[in-house]
Amino acid sequence: MSAASPPKPMVVPTQAAPQSTEPQKKAGDLLQKLIALEGDILNASDKRNLKHIAVNKPRILLPVGHAFLCTWRGHHVRIEAISNQAVVNNQAPFLQWVRHTIKSMAKKNTKDARDFTTSFDFSLQTRRDSDDFSYPFANAYWAPFAPDPHIGGLLFTRDAAWLDAEKPILERLGKITGLGWTALGKAKKAPHPLKRKIIVTGGLLLALAGLLFPVPVSTLAPAEIIAKDPFIVSAPIDGVIDKLHVKPGHLVEAGTVLATLNDTVFRNEYVVAGEEKSVAIARYRQASLTSFVDEKSKRDLAITLAERDLATARESFASERLAKTKLVAMRSGLVIYSDEKDWVGRPVAIGEKIMQIADPTRVLLRIYSPIADSGTLRSGARVRMFLDADPLTPLDAKLIRSNYYAQPQPGGALAYEAYAELEISPEDTPRIGGRGVAKIYGEKAPFGYWLLRKPISAVRQMFGL
Repeated sequence: MSAASPPKPMVVPTQAAPQSTEPQKKAGDLLQKLIALEGDILNASDKRNLKHIAVNKPRILLPVGHAFLCTWRGHHVRIEAISNQAVVNNQAPFLQWVRHTIKSMAKKNTKDARDFTTSFDFSLQTRRDSDDFSYPFANAYWAPFAPDPHIGGLLFTRDAAWLDAEKPILERLGKITGLGWTALGKAKKAPHPLKRKIIVTGGLLLALAGLLFPVPVSTLAPAEIIAKDPFIVSAPIDGVIDKLHVKPGHLVEAGTVLATLNDTVFRNEYVVAGEEKSVAIARYRQASLTSFVDEKSKRDLAITLAERDLATARESFASERLAKTKLVAMRSGLVIYSDEKDWVGRPVAIGEKIMQIADPTRVLLRIYSPIADSGTLRSGARVRMFLDADPLTPLDAKLIRSNYYAQPQPGGALAYEAYAELEISPEDTPRIGGRGVAKIYGEKAPFGYWLLRKPISAVRQMFGL
């Protein structure tokens, strides 16, 4: 019997623990999202679209609190875009604080032999002692643009510290955004040199032709509608206005009593003059009767006759003065004066103007032309009047005369008064007293002169050239 063969060893394979593929999947997903985001940035149609993608889409890769797209203009920082904000106001207090922080970090890093052309992380001072301002995202990371980091970069902030594995992603986002920003900011291709010369020469010739094109030299001045050849109602004697019988703006007929002066003194003078006349007539009659028998009465007859005539003259003078206490309209028309309250009880001197009587269909345009623009005041110049009450319907007129001496205006400035006659039908006559702006057209001159005449005048007055 043969010896039993030893049993064969059994090989039992050890089941190794399966390795987890979750980190590899996360890394692959992150890489795919990064590539997709880079494609979106490089395919942005304009800078507005690029700014929106650069500050809002990084959140699909990493947890980010705020993302800022910043550009440098010399020593000034400008916030071009901020996450979750459609409109950026660089004057807002928050953005002013961000800009000040970036500039402060730039100065500090320059002293440390490191500037904003390299990426780095830093901490923000999220609270100020002067107020209750508190910013929740204290950890910041600066990712400069490429290929020119002096243009700007992306600033990322959040509450948690940045991991070493996250920093390359942020740095790459800054570089890709810089490439897109530079590509969209490139100037258009310069035209062909010959074509460019033709364009420049043509533009200069057109500009020169425009400056030499003749245009009428015009002036704008305030103006008003006044009555033409009005009848002036003035005080015929010294007195006090007792009553005005017509209101301003009313139409009156010839012979209408317009106003009366206080007649107490004049009526008493008339009564006394009448009594003196009666006494003089009685003396004359007595002297006439006794002159037949008395030589002395015959000698006094001439004296009593002269006294009678003098008394009669005094009565006529008193009667005439009493009649002048009533101001009567000498012709029909529109009554024009300021206000009844301004005249009742007011003493007036002989010849003082009280009111006017005007024909409402006969008007003139009175213009107050500034001294600096008096060159357009020539007889026959064309005028257009734009009334404040109806600015869309200009009135045509022709300048007929102007004063040679400037007069002070209510505002204190000096101006030449000019008068123009309206070229309109009686039915379209504007209301007396209407105000507006008149445009006076002078002689034609090159457009360049019209454009530079005031600066030239100012320079000559300033330097005496």
